[in-house]
Amino acid sequence: MCANMNVRELRSRAHFPSILANVKNIVESMDERYQVNERLSSEMVERINFVRECVVRAEDMLVIRDFSDARKLYGRLTILNKELIGQKTVRMAARKELLDGLKLLNVSIDQFARLRVGEPSYSLIKECRKAIANDNLEALPKLFEFGV
Repeated sequence: MCANMNVRELRSRAHFPSILANVKNIVESMDERYQVNERLSSEMVERINFVRECVVRAEDMLVIRDFSDARKLYGRLTILNKELIGQKTVRMAARKELLDGLKLLNVSIDQFARLRVGEPSYSLIKECRKAIANDNLEALPKLFEFGV
């Protein structure tokens, strides 16, 4: 419509409470997912270090021919491996939820950018992407509503 009327720049204020509430919910859930992901990552690093230690100790037990202790350590490694696989599954699910949230945010960015024409549209996209990159997701609803 703006192209037919030769409007080159159009600023707007977009007030859609239900969509903005949905965006706020997505932002909050993404913050929670980031925290869960960080916690799971630190736990995984600790377990991987413990696995390394167990492998070294088990190999030492084999060298000194203490097969019963080596067998116990390898049994513990099997349990740790199963725990790590389960934890990796949880991390993958959390990552998928994060990616789904980012996809929804990108759709919202595109929709709100279409409500503006020219430089306001481009600057909204640029600022929203910058806010996501800087982990400043709380700024997105205000950017959507008022623009730049």
